[in-house]
Amino acid sequence: MVLINSTDLPDFSPNPVNIAALGSDDVVFTMDKLYPALLQCFAIIICGYMAGRLNIISNAESKGLNTFVGTFALPSLIFLSLAELQWNTVNWNFLLSILISKAIVFFAVVTVSLLVVRPLNFGRAGLLAIFCTQSNDFAIGYPIVVALYEKIHPEYAAYLYLVAPISLAILNPIGLVMMEMSNMRARRQQSVEEQPVRSVGCPRIEESTGNRFLRGRILTVAKFIESVFFNPILLMTVLGVIGGIAFPNGIPDLLMGVLRILGNSFSATALFLLGLRMPLGHETKFNLTEFTIQL
Repeated sequence: MVLINSTDLPDFSPNPVNIAALGSDDVVFTMDKLYPALLQCFAIIICGYMAGRLNIISNAESKGLNTFVGTFALPSLIFLSLAELQWNTVNWNFLLSILISKAIVFFAVVTVSLLVVRPLNFGRAGLLAIFCTQSNDFAIGYPIVVALYEKIHPEYAAYLYLVAPISLAILNPIGLVMMEMSNMRARRQQSVEEQPVRSVGCPRIEESTGNRFLRGRILTVAKFIESVFFNPILLMTVLGVIGGIAFPNGIPDLLMGVLRILGNSFSATALFLLGLRMPLGHETKFNLTEFTIQL
């Protein structure tokens, strides 16, 4: 088993940085730190994989780790990073270009899936589009970007905290809406097929059936809105922007200490969980909405 010194793990604690600043021109690009960063990441992933394969950590215990990462560690990291960003120096054209490029890929995948795959399935098209535009920006992307551009463009790593919400807040909800539409259509079709044949001319029965479908649709929409817009990651993204405005002189030390401790726990835990979920994938009940939001 490969053991990783905690002091060697990638530091995910964001530092206040002017992300519009340019790196020094006399610094030479080097890849010397890339391979150690990749080795550290994949060593932790392998440790998690072996823990799951050898049943050292059960499926129920892995759910606890997943809840901790998605509800506490990553939201704290995002809030801390966004609250410390200097928003007046953000290159919004760069973020807009990323949004446009991701949107092109997203809708291209949706279009191709709807035109090629039969029978027509909006849920599958939305799922494939999310998979083609989603990236692991924090657990794997952050240490790689830092290893490559720490000396030349240290501001690049800070953009990861702004790129991730583009998918979470804009593109992923579109895919989730398509999946919910597909699920609602499938449930309605199944309900109609299971209903016994009855004679026409019972307005009360028809009205009751229509009201039941309407209530079910409203309940589904309400649950979808709650699961998307009250997701801890997206919620802390919004609160992080508000925190940056509310605390122009910096986050209070007490709050800073709590958020930094939780944020520092994200790196190793997320990579370990990534490997842990590989052998447990066939034993886990797949919740599509929860999985997509927490990517």
